[in-house]
Amino acid sequence: HDFRSYSLAIKLALVSGLMAAGARVKDIGLALSPMAYFAQFALDTPSVAMVTASHNENGWSGVKMGAA
Repeated sequence: HDFRSYSLAIKLALVSGLMAAGARVKDIGLALSPMAYFAQFALDTPSVAMVTASHNENGWSGVKMGAA
């Protein structure tokens, strides 16, 4: 998740939903988007999700996703 104060709560909800659906989750904590994409390959995981508002102003957030 990114540094915005509300991103942690969104990430925790996302993780909870993914785990409830049977997914295994590796949480790298506070990170920049490029770090999340690097971690996908460094940790040998098939996909990545990053809670971030990216370049948007405060109050906006989303999930960037990627698959190998």
